[in-house]
Amino acid sequence: MLITISGLPGSGKTTVGKLLAKRLRVSYVSIGHLRRMMAKERGMSLEEFNTLGEKKGFTDKDVDRWQTQEAKRRRKGVFEGRLSFYFI
Repeated sequence: MLITISGLPGSGKTTVGKLLAKRLRVSYVSIGHLRRMMAKERGMSLEEFNTLGEKKGFTDKDVDRWQTQEAKRRRKGVFEGRLSFYFI
């Protein structure tokens, strides 16, 4: 079972996602966290990374591809991200 959670910033996606994953005893995946880690690896803030994404498509394409592959690999879990439903 794969569950995706989407919503506006500050709407409680992370809180609900973590609680749901814990209750269902499945993994929780935050796409926002993944993007923050990608930014950090490049010595950038998330805002800088997002600005880079306006010029370089890899910032979105890599994340989109990763979550599609990860959902297939795991086969169950809670994925929290605004467009996760589309890629999963």
